[in-house]
Amino acid sequence: MKGKVYFKSQALLLVMVMMFLFIAAPLTSVEADAATPGINVSVYQSSVYVGGKMTVTAYGSGTRSPYKYKFIYKVDSGSWITLRDYTASNTVTFTMGKAGTYTIRSYVKDANNSLNYYDQKMTCKAKYVPLSNNTTISSTNISIRQAVAMYGKASGGTPPYKYAYYYTKVGGAKTTIKDFSTATVGSIRLAAGYYKFDCIVKDSAGKTATKSFCGVTVKNDTGKALKNTSFAPEISDVTSTIKITGSGSGGYKPYRYSFYYSTDGKNYQKITENSQNPYANLKLNYTGFYTVKTVVKDYAGKLSTKYLSITSRKNTSKALSFSASVDCSDLVDQGAAVTMRAFASNGVLPYKYAFYYQYNSGSWQTVRSYGIVDNASVKLSNAGKYVLKVCVKDAAGKIIEKKFNVESLSRQSYQSTLVSSKNTAYGFTATVNAVSKGAGARYSFYYKKTNDYFWTKLKNNSTSRTASFRPRELREYTVLVRTTVGSAVYTSTYKINPTIDNNIYEVHRLINNERRKAGLNPLVLDTNMVFISGVRAEELNKRYEHIRPDGRKYSTIFDEYDVDFSTSVGENNASVNCDPEEVVNAWMKSEKHRDNILSAQFTREGLNYSGRFWNELFAN
Repeated sequence: MKGKVYFKSQALLLVMVMMFLFIAAPLTSVEADAATPGINVSVYQSSVYVGGKMTVTAYGSGTRSPYKYKFIYKVDSGSWITLRDYTASNTVTFTMGKAGTYTIRSYVKDANNSLNYYDQKMTCKAKYVPLSNNTTISSTNISIRQAVAMYGKASGGTPPYKYAYYYTKVGGAKTTIKDFSTATVGSIRLAAGYYKFDCIVKDSAGKTATKSFCGVTVKNDTGKALKNTSFAPEISDVTSTIKITGSGSGGYKPYRYSFYYSTDGKNYQKITENSQNPYANLKLNYTGFYTVKTVVKDYAGKLSTKYLSITSRKNTSKALSFSASVDCSDLVDQGAAVTMRAFASNGVLPYKYAFYYQYNSGSWQTVRSYGIVDNASVKLSNAGKYVLKVCVKDAAGKIIEKKFNVESLSRQSYQSTLVSSKNTAYGFTATVNAVSKGAGARYSFYYKKTNDYFWTKLKNNSTSRTASFRPRELREYTVLVRTTVGSAVYTSTYKINPTIDNNIYEVHRLINNERRKAGLNPLVLDTNMVFISGVRAEELNKRYEHIRPDGRKYSTIFDEYDVDFSTSVGENNASVNCDPEEVVNAWMKSEKHRDNILSAQFTREGLNYSGRFWNELFAN
């Protein structure tokens, strides 16, 4: 940063220009009378923004040396702050911690203790952070009984912020949920269909940033009747505390759970009631038989009841056995919270559990000391190698432990892109190819949704440079390859964004045109069905019929990928060019295919194609 320069003489000008030319800093000079020293001051800023460093250098002259120097400063009209008291050092450096006008005062004191000083002013600016839209959405796959909510959140720019919320149904126009205001929530209930949601944030300077959520599916319901699949141990030792797990499926989510128990099969006592917590604990105080009644209530108020029989026995003499698990692979991102779980049996009840971790071969740290709780979570705050340890101890003092090795990886450590990928269409297998590191190299492959913490392992320590997986959601994925060559480790990544091809939307539009001509309601393009239709289209390259390559019926694809339907499904296949009109015309000219398209019982469809093979799935 440059400033004005004042000099006592032309000779001094030449000397000082030569002395400070290399830092391009402002040089100042204060003349003194015969009784006080002169002072020359230069100030250099490494940056004009907060966080930059300022270096001040002073030079005494004109009186008896040696000289000593003192430096103080203030910001705007604040108090003076001492940087350094009198020493022989004539230079001081400090970091500018906030924006404002800095006044730097430099003192010089000669051998006669005569003083002089000079004030220099410099400006420090606040660094501008671009406006960022950090809005989130409640869910991208919901029931018509639930509202879709966007939670507006912004940072950077120039506060305060205003938010506007919109939705667009596939094939329709953008509709305003809430226009620009300070409201940080925009919510709406919608009919079944496939939508895109947008939130636009605007700061006080008029700058805007948009966050979009594509592929939001609103369903009539889960497509199945409410079921109660709760469970608990069938046999346990007396005085032990058993865990009852409530589990619901079908109906309208979310669920609420109630638990009761009886020792005579008639009179029931409450354990917990109408809770969102799907777990309940029951202590077995007597030997004999217990009956546990579990009730699942869905969002629509429907109930499903299940009775569980539990035998309470005398303490077993079998040796304590134990298993444990962690909810991650051997690799997570820095900052992930990993949950450890313990499962004990036999031995002498009751059991107690303890959980520990070790970071980079350091000392063991306690996550949770011995108690009846069988799980614990630990946040892996630092990048490095962790060992997680789970211990169980029975009433006889027998202890068993199990360890897990997990590496926490800094996000900044895998930003290079040295891999390639084929096929990122939604519903299809994405194949990732690592860059060769020569003979002896070994490759490990992982993937995750880009903003998640947990990696899923695809292939470990293999000589193969290729791995494949099928992205399940319409969002960005990161694939990570760790290449080991001797003691050296290389990390590479590739971003995959599964997308739905425009040809699919066009075929869907043409299909609904045919249904409208027949007086039928349009089909909803279900993203989950688009996914499994992609699986089927890929399978048609191996076996072009309504039987899958492994000999199973095509309908098994719904259960395999947990895609709901009510009572019936259907399938159309075609082997034609990918032109949408040609595909639909071919189906409409075939009686059986046309019957599926014009069936009043179907409400949803999935469409996809692989090369010249098209697949269309139907469901109600």
